[in-house]
Amino acid sequence: IFSYYIQKYSAFTHEYLLGYDSEKDYITIVYLSKLSSIYINANQKKYDKAISFYNEVIKFDSANQEAYVNLGIAYRENGNVDQAKKVLSDAKNLFPQNKLIQDNLKACEEAELDKIYDAASDLFNKGEYQKAIDVYATVSPATFDSNSGIAACYKSLNNDAKAIEYYKKALNLKADSDIAYYIGVLYSETENWDNSKIYLKKAIQINPKNQRAKDLLDSVLEQCNVKLLDDAITLFEKKDYANSLVKLNAILKDDLKNGYAYYYRGQIYDEQKKYALAIADYKKAVVYSQDLAIGYYMIAVDYDTLAQYKNALINYKKYVSLTPTTNEFKTYSNTRIKQLKKYE
Repeated sequence: IFSYYIQKYSAFTHEYLLGYDSEKDYITIVYLSKLSSIYINANQKKYDKAISFYNEVIKFDSANQEAYVNLGIAYRENGNVDQAKKVLSDAKNLFPQNKLIQDNLKACEEAELDKIYDAASDLFNKGEYQKAIDVYATVSPATFDSNSGIAACYKSLNNDAKAIEYYKKALNLKADSDIAYYIGVLYSETENWDNSKIYLKKAIQINPKNQRAKDLLDSVLEQCNVKLLDDAITLFEKKDYANSLVKLNAILKDDLKNGYAYYYRGQIYDEQKKYALAIADYKKAVVYSQDLAIGYYMIAVDYDTLAQYKNALINYKKYVSLTPTTNEFKTYSNTRIKQLKKYE
C-alpha cells in the first residue's frame, strides 16, 4: 500500500515540479505533505526525500506548522541535529505558542547534549580527564550534568578546590542530595569541618534518607566539636568567658550530649556566680561523660556555696567514691564530709 501511495504522490509531484498553476497550489501542498509523511514514517525512513519534500511544502505554505515540526524531525533522525535545531528555532519564532515545536526543539537540544555527555563520559572512563573537561565545557549554557561531570574529572585529577567549585555550580542549578554530600566529603578530606557540616546538613535536608550523609555528619560533628572545645578551653583559660561561652553553646546546638561542653560551661557560670545554672550543667556533664567525676565535686562546692549542705554532702561523697587516688579535691571533700556529718 505504501508503494502505491508513493508512486501516486510521486507522479503528481513530478507533474507539479515540471510546471503548475496557481489553481493546483493547495492540492500540491497536500500531496507533498502526504508524500513527505510516508517517507518519514512507516519504516520508509527515507529522510533525505522527506526533507526535500517538506522544504517544498514550506516554500508554498510558510504557515504550515506541522511541516516545520516534521522537517525538524527528519533532520534530527537523519543525524543533522544542528539543522533540525535551526528549523525548529525559526519555527518557534514564527509560532511561539506551538507546544509541539517547543517539545521537538527541546528534544533536539537534549539529543545534542547526550552526544556531548557520551563523548565526555568515554574520555573519563579512559582516564583522559582533562580532555573530558574540555568536552563538557562546550555545553553552553552550562548544565547540572556538565558541571557535575567537570567536578568529577577534577576530583580524579586530585584538584579538590576545582571539584568543589563545579559541584557547587551544579548544586545551584538543581538541589541534589548526592552532590551536596560529595561537597561535604571533599571538605572533610581537607579537615574543613565547618563547611563539611554545612553541606552534609544540606544533603540531609534535600533527602532525609541519605544515610551516607548522616553517617559522615556524625563523624564531622565530632571533629568539629573537638576543635570548638579546644578553642573554648583556650578562651576560658584566658578568662575570655563571653567568647568561650559562644563556642560551647555552638557545640551544644549540634550535640546535646557533649559532657565536656556542659562541664566547661558550668565553670563559666561559676565564674559569673550563676550557681544554679552551673549545677544544672555539671549534672548533665556527669551523665554524658563518665570520666568527669570531678563534676560531682563541682556540684558539691556550688551547693556548699548556696548553703544547701545536705545536697553538698551527697555530692562530696559521690565524688570520693568515684576517685580512687588521693588529690587535693578528694582531701577537701573528705574534710567537708566530716564537717557536714550532721546533715546526713
